[in-house]
Amino acid sequence: MSNDPLNTVIDYSEDAKLYQVHDADSGDFLFSEPTLSKAWDELKDECERRGVTMGDCDYRNRGPDKWDDTAR
Repeated sequence: MSNDPLNTVIDYSEDAKLYQVHDADSGDFLFSEPTLSKAWDELKDECERRGVTMGDCDYRNRGPDKWDDTAR
């Protein structure tokens, strides 16, 4: 198992109304959640399961109605 941090892209899909999370290094789809807070929580859990730290996170296409739904 690699100890490299998990770099991610969180991309808001207007069509699906979901935050889709991808591994930024491999491009692999990881999961999707209906809110940014839930996506952030799941991302923390994913890092814990992998035994790695959270790396850089790139937010893309963040819906304008979601600006108050910030990661904790």
